[in-house]
Amino acid sequence: MGWQIQVLENTVVVPEEYAERLFEAGDGEHFFGEASDVLDEEGHLHFESDAMEHMDYLWDDDILAVLEDAQVNGRVVFSSNEGDNAGTWWAYDFNNGVVTQSRGETANSIAQTSDEWDRLGEWLADQVAADVMLSPAEVLAKMEEIEDGDDL
Repeated sequence: MGWQIQVLENTVVVPEEYAERLFEAGDGEHFFGEASDVLDEEGHLHFESDAMEHMDYLWDDDILAVLEDAQVNGRVVFSSNEGDNAGTWWAYDFNNGVVTQSRGETANSIAQTSDEWDRLGEWLADQVAADVMLSPAEVLAKMEEIEDGDDL
């Protein structure tokens, strides 16, 4: 049984001509169902939420090599609120294709109850539905607001 991770931010836009190369680079790991699954309508990297904890493929050296060739810029941030890495976030920052990775942890006591998790999940779903891109700091601030009961 797996756990769910979320994309908190995704500003990396890839030129269309690199989509096929990304698909081929990830095919051995089966990151994408089809070549059309690589990029979304705006050219951002696509991350399939149904893949659960396997949705992050940016650790793969072959994928990173294509993104370096494409000289992409932007940031992708993931978070996990359950499983063995609950309470963590990690980011990939791209500057002309060169990636820098960072990671962090959320406050230990944030969103400890089922009710707090439900409220956080509802808020995140609303943000995604509104196509709002969130920074890890914004999610942490909301988590702290929920823990303090200030969101009611």
